[in-house]
Amino acid sequence: MIDDLDLPFNDDSGDHDRRRGRRRRHADERYGPGPYSHGAQGHDQYAQDPHGQGGYGQDPHAYGQTQYGQDPYAYGQAHYGQDPYGQDQYAQDPYYAQDTYGGPRSGPPRGGSRSGPPAKRKKKKKKGRSGLALTISILLLICLGGGVFFAYQRLADKFITPDYEGDGKGEVTVVIPAGANGLEMAKVLKAADVIKSEKAFTTAFEKDPNGKSIQPGTYKLRKQMSGAAAVAMMLDPKSRLVNGITIVEGWTSFKIFKFLAEKLKLPEADFKTAAADPIKLGVPPEWFKRKDGKPESKSIEGFLFPDTYEFPKDVTAESALKMMVKRFMDVTKALNFTTRVENERKLISPYEALIVASLAQAEALHPEDLGKVARVAYNRLFKSSPDMQCKCLQFDVTVNYSREMAGLEPKPSSGLTQKELTDPKNPYNRNAAMFVPTPINSPGKKALEGAMAPPEGGWFFFVAVDKAGTTNFSVDGRQFCTDKRLAVKNGVLTDAGC
Repeated sequence: MIDDLDLPFNDDSGDHDRRRGRRRRHADERYGPGPYSHGAQGHDQYAQDPHGQGGYGQDPHAYGQTQYGQDPYAYGQAHYGQDPYGQDQYAQDPYYAQDTYGGPRSGPPRGGSRSGPPAKRKKKKKKGRSGLALTISILLLICLGGGVFFAYQRLADKFITPDYEGDGKGEVTVVIPAGANGLEMAKVLKAADVIKSEKAFTTAFEKDPNGKSIQPGTYKLRKQMSGAAAVAMMLDPKSRLVNGITIVEGWTSFKIFKFLAEKLKLPEADFKTAAADPIKLGVPPEWFKRKDGKPESKSIEGFLFPDTYEFPKDVTAESALKMMVKRFMDVTKALNFTTRVENERKLISPYEALIVASLAQAEALHPEDLGKVARVAYNRLFKSSPDMQCKCLQFDVTVNYSREMAGLEPKPSSGLTQKELTDPKNPYNRNAAMFVPTPINSPGKKALEGAMAPPEGGWFFFVAVDKAGTTNFSVDGRQFCTDKRLAVKNGVLTDAGC
């Protein structure tokens, strides 16, 4: 009977079984084993007296009748009266699909397994899994937060300009090279930690209407300044250490050496020694290639770019010349000089174009004439004219350059003798075939542009016709003589030679 208690289960079916067990025990005690048990043959023991007599006769429990009166268990009558739950608790008992008084009870025997699905046990939560889930959730949140922060940083870098605040601190000296634009200035400043980002400076530089008036030179600034503060300080004349040295367009290397030696307080011999190896100073070897069949002449001439330079206090002759060569390389790169000459002036090399640029720089009295003089040089070498007796340049300035090479002072054209002008032993004589061995001075940017892309024209001759430097260009000897007579009339020449 203990099995019927099913104590471990605390559910409705368990309570039902316990109530049913109590009623069966009560009936057994009161009436003895009867309708609640089956005989050996499966018949009700009261249906027939085993001794052949009526015994009790009709089953006292049959059809709701008992020997004592009303069967307390008959079809819906509660033993103690009205079922406290308002209905017979066995009316819907799943174990009494047919009442025990009407036939054998169907369903499992007492003590057997329950019918219907077993009650679900409540599963205990596993703390290990819950802890792991919590840890994973936290890690995912951290990763997600890190991703959001990284994305924010990327967006901030793109849309928010990194910049220092205020006027900075300490002191630092920076050198802004000649010809530097806003971005190039910003790179110099950022390298010295004057500004936090190039964009911080260029933004302020472009917004300030005076930004483009910032000059090359040496500036005393502060570290970690805002971009706007850096621009403002560079516009202040007090911040610029004025000790710039200007190299004039058209100066020869010999004049440059002497001038720098005086300004920088260095021996002139140091400059000549350093200039002996132009490749060491930064001139690429391919720059000396030529197409006129003459041997290469590796000279520094032409590569010392004319500009204003801010030389540091510890400058040497070699470092000064390197600065000037670098400036030349920067300018020609910006002009795309070598590529354009090779593609557009197919008969000459970039070095030969540099020679022509130096000739134009020496001969032209006005910038607008530089390209025309270059065109005259090309026409004399590569075109024919009945008024030309040779494929030669016939520029007097080349002879004067040879004088400087020899340590002599240059002369005006009127002071040069015919022997000096046409000396066959001098490779720079005015009748020397094709190009002279080297450039004859340091041409400026406009002269380089004129030699790289000269204007179209059939000119073979030119002459300054007045003291203002007005130059007339002509295509033949007859017009050239007319122009020279005008120059004589205006006191520029003493003899037309025609």
